[in-house]
This record gives sequence, structure tokens and C-alpha cells, in this order.
Amino acid sequence: MDALKAGLAPFVSREFVNHHKGRSSMELRRVLGEPIRDAKQDFSNMDVAGPLRVMWSSWNEIYRNTLGHAERSLVSELRRWAHQEQFSSDDAYRALDSMHRLMTAVSAPETPNVERMKLELLRVRFDEQARAQRRRSVGIPIESQASGGSRSLA
Repeated sequence: MDALKAGLAPFVSREFVNHHKGRSSMELRRVLGEPIRDAKQDFSNMDVAGPLRVMWSSWNEIYRNTLGHAERSLVSELRRWAHQEQFSSDDAYRALDSMHRLMTAVSAPETPNVERMKLELLRVRFDEQARAQRRRSVGIPIESQASGGSRSLA
């Protein structure tokens, strides 16, 4: 999620500040419901949920001019993931893929880092599956020999 924040916050901030010009701090306070001193600075201090919330709340007036319906769906999905602490590996891959897609859409320079995380997660999952498969294949002959041996004793 830190990579998403690093890649998304500059885009969200730039578009928000450019759209609202001199009243961006006031508008950001309205969107977030929190006191804001300086909109440009406060975007970098937010957790990842902040830029996602700003995008969601200001979509029709700001972000739909640059991004499409698919990206809005990604924002919605990522908002749900932003506060979860535990992920299954399937959930983690899905979240990384959604991050990658949204960051690609906004041309975030951190996008290759997220791609590497996706590939690393796939590698780890593949290694785990291969180990489990080896354990199963080693366990089958041992079980059949044990059951065969007990029949001959009976």
C-alpha cells in the first residue's frame, strides 16, 4: 500500500490543486472532513486511504476527465483494501494487480516496483505449490506400501 500511496498521491494532488486553484486547501478540508493547512503538503502526509478517498469523492468533477470507468472501479476496490491488515496470497495478488493497473493509468514512476512485487508473490506461491506437490507425491507411495504390508499380515 505504501507503493500505491507513493505513486498515486502526486497525481491526485496535482489534479486536485490544479482544478481548485487557490481554494484547494478549503476543498480538501471539505472532502476529507479534517483540518488542512496546505493541500500540496498534506497529500504527501496522508495514508493511502486519503488519496483514494479524494479521488472517489471528487471523481465527477476532476478525475473522470483523465481516467475512465475501469479506473474508478479500481479506486473503489482499493478503498476496501486500504484498511485491511491481513491478506491471503490471492487477495494480495489481486490488490497488487489493481494497484498496478491504477498506477499505470496515472503514469506513476513507482509502477515497476509494484510489478516486481506481483512477480515475487507469484514466484513464492509457485514455490509453495511445488513443495506441497512434492510432499503429496512422496507421501502416496509410503501410504500404499504401509497399507499393502498390513494386509499381508492379516
